[in-house]
Amino acid sequence: MSMNTTSTITYGPVPYMQNLMKRRFTQNLRSATRFRALGESNSESMTGYATFSWPRLMRLNKTVTDIELSPEGDTPTSVDFQVVSVQASPVQYGMLGIITDRLEAMSLIDLIPRMGEEIADNMARCIDKAIQAELLADGVNVRYAGTATSVATLTSTDNLTPGIVARSWATLDTWGAKKFGDDYICVTHGNCIYDLKTQAGANTWVDFHKYNAQESILNGEIGKLYGVRFLSSSNIDMLSGAGAGVYAYPCFFL
Repeated sequence: MSMNTTSTITYGPVPYMQNLMKRRFTQNLRSATRFRALGESNSESMTGYATFSWPRLMRLNKTVTDIELSPEGDTPTSVDFQVVSVQASPVQYGMLGIITDRLEAMSLIDLIPRMGEEIADNMARCIDKAIQAELLADGVNVRYAGTATSVATLTSTDNLTPGIVARSWATLDTWGAKKFGDDYICVTHGNCIYDLKTQAGANTWVDFHKYNAQESILNGEIGKLYGVRFLSSSNIDMLSGAGAGVYAYPCFFL
């Protein structure tokens, strides 16, 4: 991402204001995103021009028979690790904010920090939407609520239910998906979480401030159910193709 500036002045108040805006921008961008915080970052492994590489260690699936017993002093049975290189070319997003020196001088409020916060909030929503688009385009494990088999067959009563949450947890656990701490994550719209909370029993849904352990609370996290922590975002796009009067939102289980 980038923040463009229109001045080449290297002294005086302009560089100071630009640095202040960029600092506020970075701080608020981190706090406003949902999907970005769940990904693995890498700023060092450059494999070529504008290309990043992540080493992905594949899961070991050895059995008791494979590893055998290893008496003290004996060399254990060796295992082969499979490491896959995941490569990606980053893209850059930019936004230009313009303010006149007169407005800055006459304003009764400190505009520069607030501009940085507003740009950061808007950029965070744009970046989250870009990640959503990739997940929707590349996701192959898709399930629909109720008896629906596609977005077009969803009805207004096909809501997110505790049963769907439990089944999604079981699927991820069976496949050995990596957890975030001890739980999986679901990022979805607040309307879906409302449907879920109105159906979940009082003793099953746990608000984030009632967690037993001292867990790090993620941006937008409001609670968990059946081992799945829920992150609410008003920036989730509705799915296209739903029938009249049906507002279909995706639920991303990770």
